[in-house]
Amino acid sequence: MQIKDFIKEYTLQDILIIEQNEEQYRSLEDARKNIISHKLQLDHSLQSKLFLSLILQNALISYQVAWSWPDRWAEYSHKIIQNFHLLYDIQDTTQRWYNFITTSRYNKRLYNAKRKRIQRYNQTFNTLYNKNYELYYTDLSQLTQDLAQAMNQSTQAKTITFATKMFGYGLRIVWASFTNYPYDVGIPVDSRLLQIYQKYEEKTQDIQKVQQYFNKIAQENKIPPLHLDSLLWIVYRKNHM
Repeated sequence: MQIKDFIKEYTLQDILIIEQNEEQYRSLEDARKNIISHKLQLDHSLQSKLFLSLILQNALISYQVAWSWPDRWAEYSHKIIQNFHLLYDIQDTTQRWYNFITTSRYNKRLYNAKRKRIQRYNQTFNTLYNKNYELYYTDLSQLTQDLAQAMNQSTQAKTITFATKMFGYGLRIVWASFTNYPYDVGIPVDSRLLQIYQKYEEKTQDIQKVQQYFNKIAQENKIPPLHLDSLLWIVYRKNHM
C-alpha cells in the first residue's frame, strides 16, 4: 500500500491510541511506577522532574543501539529499579550513566561518545530543581530548541527530535492528558524511514531530503511529524514492509 493512501485511513486520535499501547510508551509507564515505588525524600513535582530528566538523558544516548528501541526502553525501565541509587542523584550523573551504559545489553556501542553527551547535558541543561518542565508541556518546540542548543546540534537532528518525542510521552504519563506535538519538530529519520522512502521514491541517503518528504506528508494530512513517525514505525512498517 502506498504511504499516502495508508495515512489517510488514520486520524490523529487513532494515532494517540496506537502510541499509548506501544512498547516504548508502556516501558516509560513502568519506569514511572518504579520511581514512584521508591520512598525518596522528593515531593511529587520533583519526582516528576526526575522522571522527565531521565527520559531526556536516555533518549539522547539511544542511538546505534543493538536490537530495537523498545528493547532498549524496556531494559531502561528494568535497570531503573536495580540501579536507582546510581541515577537519582541530581548532581553530575556522567559517571553513573557511563556505568549504566557499559553494563547494558542493548546500548553498549559508542559508549565513550555517549558519555560525552551525558556530560554535555549535565553541564548545560540538567538543572533539575530550577528547570520548569511544566513550561514544555505547552511548548515542545522550545524544548527542542533548548536541547539542540545544549547539545550543539540541529533542531532537526534525529536524537534531538526523538528526545522531544519521548519527553512528550513522559508528559502524558505524568499529567495523564494529551499534549500535541508541534508541526515544526521534524520526524526523526533513521534506517526504517529510509527503507520506506527508498521503497516508493528513490535510493538515497540524503537524510534532509527524506525528512522534508515525510514532514510535507505530515503537513498535508494535518498530522504532526512526530505522530506520523509513530504511525509509520508501529503500524506501517510492521504490516506493509
